[in-house]
Amino acid sequence: MNIADLVKVMVAADGKIIGKTKIMKILFLLVDRYFPELKERVDFFPYQFGPYSTEIAKTINAMIKNGVLIPEKKGNIWEIRLSDQALEEGKKLLDQLEFKEDIVNLVKESNNESLRTLLAKIYTYYPEYAYNSRILAHVVEE
Repeated sequence: MNIADLVKVMVAADGKIIGKTKIMKILFLLVDRYFPELKERVDFFPYQFGPYSTEIAKTINAMIKNGVLIPEKKGNIWEIRLSDQALEEGKKLLDQLEFKEDIVNLVKESNNESLRTLLAKIYTYYPEYAYNSRILAHVVEE
């Protein structure tokens, strides 16, 4: 599986992702738990809001530019969806995965949590990614 396919799987698992920053965090969890073969390629490092990957950021930007990912601002929140064709591709890829149910549960749970709650979990289980965090003090207060 490549990075673009993983993005399609992630968004297809819940129909949309709520919040731009969550995309990176959910992908981090998916790679760590279910797609370890991608770890070297995506190379996450601690950044201002937790784990960050330049390769994933480039892929996401290209997917937006090419109309595969469709960001839409609703009030103060961004919703990120897939084009119809990409959604069908993501669903097909998801259906082929051994851990489909676990992946869907992780994406839906993470998507429904506040960013602070999601980051608190990541910083708890992966403290090395809190190193450069600009919001660590706010996250651990919860």
